[in-house]
Amino acid sequence: MDIEEKLLKKGIKYFLIWFLCMTLFVWETPKPVEWTEETEYSCVPDECDEEDWNKVTVTVYNPVVEQCDSTPYITADNSEINLAKLKQGKLKWVAVSRDLLKNGKVRYGGKVKINCKEDPTLSGIYTVHDTMHPRWTKHVDILAHQDNRTTGKFKDVEVEYLD
Repeated sequence: MDIEEKLLKKGIKYFLIWFLCMTLFVWETPKPVEWTEETEYSCVPDECDEEDWNKVTVTVYNPVVEQCDSTPYITADNSEINLAKLKQGKLKWVAVSRDLLKNGKVRYGGKVKINCKEDPTLSGIYTVHDTMHPRWTKHVDILAHQDNRTTGKFKDVEVEYLD
């Protein structure tokens, strides 16, 4: 082995030792964010005015794996979606954000009345059967058959909690 190879091996060895030291002692790994219930919600239920909860964002979702989980025909309350009835418009179901469930505005099986001025076809009385991902707050997601309607996002929609 000639002198250049020895120097190269020695350089690689010193570089690896330096890199290991930097990784272990100098570079800080990011600390996990401490999660509290308040971080999940944009408006903590006890601190909000009553009218704050009467305006929500309404979206539309379809029972497909890409928009749900691995069991898109089973809702959070274990109800099974009948696609034939959904396509005929006989199922008027919604998923709600977890903050609406937590503050007692709605419950599974409860009713919400939606008054969407931007798209009156969405207005009506719906039954709560599903829950949305925790990242959503003050949000109602209307279940629709993929052939009927697949898009829509409407902000500040009036909602009334019927029971």
